[in-house]
Amino acid sequence: TVNPNPALLGDTVSYTLRVTNSGPDAATGVILTDVLPLDAKLLSVNTTQGAINNAPGVTTVLLGDLAPNAIATVTVTLQPNSAGVFTNVASVVSDQPDPKSANDVSTNLLAVISTGTFANAGGITFADASPALTYPSVINVVGLTGVVTKVTVTLLGLNHTFPADLDILLVSPDGKSSVLMSDAGQGFDLVDVALVFDDAAINSLPANSAITSGTYKPTNISSGPADVFPAPAPAGPFTNSALAIFTGSVPNGAWKLFIVDDSGSDVGSLTGGWRLTFNTGAPAVAPPIQTVRSGNSLTFMWPVAAAGYILESTPSLNPPNWQPVVTPPTSDGTNYSVVINVSSGAGYYRLRKP
Repeated sequence: TVNPNPALLGDTVSYTLRVTNSGPDAATGVILTDVLPLDAKLLSVNTTQGAINNAPGVTTVLLGDLAPNAIATVTVTLQPNSAGVFTNVASVVSDQPDPKSANDVSTNLLAVISTGTFANAGGITFADASPALTYPSVINVVGLTGVVTKVTVTLLGLNHTFPADLDILLVSPDGKSSVLMSDAGQGFDLVDVALVFDDAAINSLPANSAITSGTYKPTNISSGPADVFPAPAPAGPFTNSALAIFTGSVPNGAWKLFIVDDSGSDVGSLTGGWRLTFNTGAPAVAPPIQTVRSGNSLTFMWPVAAAGYILESTPSLNPPNWQPVVTPPTSDGTNYSVVINVSSGAGYYRLRKP
């Protein structure tokens, strides 16, 4: 086991390794070998018995003899030097033959995250042809200031016997959504894969080849019926994949991950949980907007120095359905202007920078 997990970059973490002789005979000449995570500084090793030998990247403990049902405990403390997923592999051998050697090796995955990263390390089991057994999985983001300027998503320990069955949706506290993965990887098994979703990635997930650990653009491959995410997921259709949809949103609140297996006969899991990494900045301040009515027309004006903004409208604020005004703006060198015809009923307008 390791504590804490996940850990913040700069934390010290402690691995506890317990070696048990299940008997019925004594185990002699027991040796524990711990292959430490890369890019981590070893701080200390303690054992309840035996001699410790440290070498770069490997700790060996000569535990000696263990009576039946005896337990030796070794504690390894280290400090990760970078953010990422750290793998620690421990194994034991003895002078005596062991008819059940499969439990002589143990692997531990540790998530080390930097400031601005939030994680849910809980595993998720994917039910066949239905929503995951944890639906949704939630990360509560607190303490960030400003608005989202970028977000990336990491899935740890992803397994599935037919990845194209997986539909994965991320929903922000204000209800925006991104399809991270759908219909990718065909029938090539996913085995303990770590995926990072980033709009700036070079590649998308493959449609018809094996998915390997790495960084990818969110990928929604349309190869069949529209994706369906049952309630409490928001209603579809789900046409957006880009994580840029969350830009400008307040990050604090409950972020929800909805995972659905959309076809039968295959199963999977997310053993290492998932995490979100945010960049934030000051909210964009929209330029001043002026309105002038003349007869049955209404003119909206804003400074040309505020390039890149679009005018949007919605007939209601409960809930809003903002859509770009189709009339393109004109410029007189000082202001952009959009002229629309006045009609009956309510109308709301805003400037937004995509």
